[in-house]
Amino acid sequence: MKDLKTSLINFNSITEKLYSAINKYDNDSKINDIEEILLTENENLKFKYANTLNKLEKIIEKINKLEKKNK
Repeated sequence: MKDLKTSLINFNSITEKLYSAINKYDNDSKINDIEEILLTENENLKFKYANTLNKLEKIIEKINKLEKKNK
């Protein structure tokens, strides 16, 4: 679970660095299109992984509850 969160944090960091690099060349319309694509994909991946992380956390909570009941 922590590995997934770490990966998501690293991905967001890299995306922010790309965003900064793109802003340096903001006058080029092709770069603006790339910026929009990257930002859209970043948002989609954030939501995708957030949903997965939430599901994994719920599964772990259920496992912990079952383990406590069995003790």
